[in-house]
Amino acid sequence: MTMNNPPNVAIIILNWNGWRDTIECLEAALQLTYPNFLLIVVDNGSWDGSSEKIRAWAGEALGKAHVFLEYTRAEALQGGKEQNEENFEHVASKSKMVLIRNEENLGFTGGCNVAFHYVLRKKHPADFCFLLNNDAKVDKECLIQLVSASREADAGIVGSVIKDEASGEIGCLGGYGNFPLFREYFHPIVRWPMPPVGVDEHFWNFHWVSGAGMLIRKDTLMGVYAITGNYFDDRLFLYGDEFSFCWTAREVGYTIIVSKRSIIYHKHAHSSGGRHSPIAYYYQTRNLIIRGREMLSLQLRILFYSFNLLHRSGQVLKNLLNQRFCSAWAIICGVWDGYRGTFGKWKYHDQAALKWRDRKR
Repeated sequence: MTMNNPPNVAIIILNWNGWRDTIECLEAALQLTYPNFLLIVVDNGSWDGSSEKIRAWAGEALGKAHVFLEYTRAEALQGGKEQNEENFEHVASKSKMVLIRNEENLGFTGGCNVAFHYVLRKKHPADFCFLLNNDAKVDKECLIQLVSASREADAGIVGSVIKDEASGEIGCLGGYGNFPLFREYFHPIVRWPMPPVGVDEHFWNFHWVSGAGMLIRKDTLMGVYAITGNYFDDRLFLYGDEFSFCWTAREVGYTIIVSKRSIIYHKHAHSSGGRHSPIAYYYQTRNLIIRGREMLSLQLRILFYSFNLLHRSGQVLKNLLNQRFCSAWAIICGVWDGYRGTFGKWKYHDQAALKWRDRKR
């Protein structure tokens, strides 16, 4: 597929102590057929030497004439350095890259927000931002299909078909209404909400899409920022951010779709330590309660809280039986913090991550 005057797309990849996954993700991104993009990696205060590994990879993978820019968080928030950015515009997409180094772990929400500020405050702002999980790999036609679908549907947000890397099965398409608040209680009976009959040949309309691979138009970012004063909700830190963002975008009036032809292969929860990691359990548990309190009517909230307490109790018991004591404790902490309204980074985040890493070795 060819495209006349392709808009500029900033591909944003967040890294936290996961340089191996990030480099695999970058290698796949370099195979994209889309002709006009900028790779941006945000390192979120990693302690495993990620920045050095990624910088070394870029020196080899981007070719001899490549340009590699590195910014602190403060520099990125100002749109980078003007002279650097001016020279950058004339370099081929597959020969340039930006690394933003946050001094601390700001979570997925905070890391993405730094990248959004950088992209939109540059002398030549990007037309789109493409959020891509570092534990995901894109099909080479993925991005051109996303941009084409956005143009065809005049959509502010376009999601990809997310497939499990190991099985090839569809893990997520998108969803409607408050479905993600109740989804896991009925899993695996309902794996994802089915699209309505009679929709366009190339895309489905949804209320929200997965942040593992999500294309966001510039005006959509600016519209959400004008309403909320931010892009992603920093209170959430990790998990559930894309649902809240899409919710606000729809209220503002932006169309949200999934491109049928845009494919991403994803390692489920790999970036947070795997399916049973305490990090994943804590934020999924806490943020679900926070979103439920803010988005549901009183009647649905009562139903949700009833299901949630039973479900979380079962998860705690199952993890205890499997001797995943740290994960069981994380769920309890998530429930406690969710109901009392504690936001931001979990105070035991780093401690739990190190314990889980040592357990897996």
